[in-house]
Amino acid sequence: MKVTRTQLKNALAALAPVAKAKSTAPATSWLRVTDRTISCAGLDAAIMINIEAIPDTIPNDFYVSYYDLETIANKGNAEEIDLTASDVLYFKSGRGKGQVPLQDGSSALSFDYTLAEPLFSEPVKDLISHLSLAGRFAGNDDLRPQMCQVNLQTRRDKVYCYATNAYSVYLAVIKDIDRVEENDGKIVSITPRYIPVVASMQGMVNVGASEKWFSDGITSLFVRTADNPMKLEVIESVIIKEYPILCEVSLPEFLGAVERCISFSPKATSLVRIGKGKVSSEDIDFGKNYEEEFDGLLEENVVGLNGKQLLQAVGMIGEATIGFQADNRVVGIIKGDVALYFMPVMI
Repeated sequence: MKVTRTQLKNALAALAPVAKAKSTAPATSWLRVTDRTISCAGLDAAIMINIEAIPDTIPNDFYVSYYDLETIANKGNAEEIDLTASDVLYFKSGRGKGQVPLQDGSSALSFDYTLAEPLFSEPVKDLISHLSLAGRFAGNDDLRPQMCQVNLQTRRDKVYCYATNAYSVYLAVIKDIDRVEENDGKIVSITPRYIPVVASMQGMVNVGASEKWFSDGITSLFVRTADNPMKLEVIESVIIKEYPILCEVSLPEFLGAVERCISFSPKATSLVRIGKGKVSSEDIDFGKNYEEEFDGLLEENVVGLNGKQLLQAVGMIGEATIGFQADNRVVGIIKGDVALYFMPVMI
């Protein structure tokens, strides 16, 4: 088969998140190569790239190490590369030629690469704006894998995106869809480290629920969902969705005040007090404090929040006016259909 060096490099770059992931299973770095696709299956995800190779008289279907194919792609200047698989993989490019070993496909990890009818489709830019922000709210506790993923769930005529680490929550409506009753409650989850794979896609991204996949027709990402994925109903049971908006403030001005307060807060908690018309902080151990007046900010409440967490999560919203909800157990920051919820820090 003949492929171009550009084709091969682009495919390897897209496959890297799975093939180069740290694992004790060598098979996770094996690539399956056919005349039409290059794919790689890991422990929790698989990626398939469509290529348009010129086939030999005998159809190609072989397994080779990612790192061997990467070496072939990066060594040489000729654009066209000939690959011939028999007992080994022979390659030829320009005046250079060589061989690398093939891998035993019987030991490769299995994944179902079926692209069935999509659950919904969304422009990649709009989908990634939610997945990237939600990824900052996903946890990293291996004992609670359902909290380590960003989830997309359909309910009636909407698709919701949500994530939580038990201390904060991201929740947003990302799309209105035509209601299909059998699709109600379908969940597609993605681990944050694979979100850049979706971000690299072009145009419209199709999202499937049957085998949990994201695809633009060229790059397809297949993911395994936790055995007991976090459901939207669980998220809604602990938030204050029905509480009224208590105040509205300019996000850039608010984050600027929070950032200045962090310098005067305890390093262990980055505690910032918000409410009674001001943003303030105090480090008792070092005898320093700071406050900044902020007209209208939670005039009836005072809550404590982790300032660094606020900057990291809320800062991605960009220029906006945000609304605050608050009670003594959770604080909600609302922008349109996007809601961020934080567990207060004890004052």
